[in-house]
Amino acid sequence: MSEVRRSHVVQLVTINAIWGFNIVAVKLSADRFPPVFLAFLRFLIVALAVWPWLRVRHGEMRWLLTAAACSGGLQFALMYSGVALSESMSAVAIGGQLGVPFATLLSVLLLGERIH
Repeated sequence: MSEVRRSHVVQLVTINAIWGFNIVAVKLSADRFPPVFLAFLRFLIVALAVWPWLRVRHGEMRWLLTAAACSGGLQFALMYSGVALSESMSAVAIGGQLGVPFATLLSVLLLGERIH
């Protein structure tokens, strides 16, 4: 097994710090703006950032936009609504991290997946 480089540890700590400050920024924003507006603003910024690389796929855009609205816009609108109502951001942060274990449990129960 190889040793972890110091630069990798610095990168990991930096990424985690950025994510932590993201949670703080979300809470401060949710206290000042409506949750649906925050979700719209988030996706507007992402759309502007990736605009040069977007391509129209004829016959597939309706499904793509529907999937994006449900998995992105709706998810973040609900998350921001929860943040706005929450007294404790630690509960929101922990709840947000439970997505992977619950998705795994649901895949086993509903889809018959095997974990190995």
